[in-house]
Amino acid sequence: MCELFALSQALKYLQNHIYTDSRYAFGVAHTFGKIWTERGLINSKGQDLVHKELFTQALNNLQLPEEIAIVHVPGHQKSLSFES
Repeated sequence: MCELFALSQALKYLQNHIYTDSRYAFGVAHTFGKIWTERGLINSKGQDLVHKELFTQALNNLQLPEEIAIVHVPGHQKSLSFES
């Protein structure tokens, strides 16, 4: 859930690209978010999402920037690049 909180906060303040090594945060932005919203924010067992408020906040913050790309990068790489 920390990854989702971090993404939500980054969306408030950053523009252009957000790099994350979290497949979960990336998935919320690109796939899971739409699916869970269409399901009424319930999981496959028919229960409310555990972190429904945080999830909703992240989805709302996805609407803030006019142009942003959330890019998944491999984590814990031994590189000097900004993305690693």
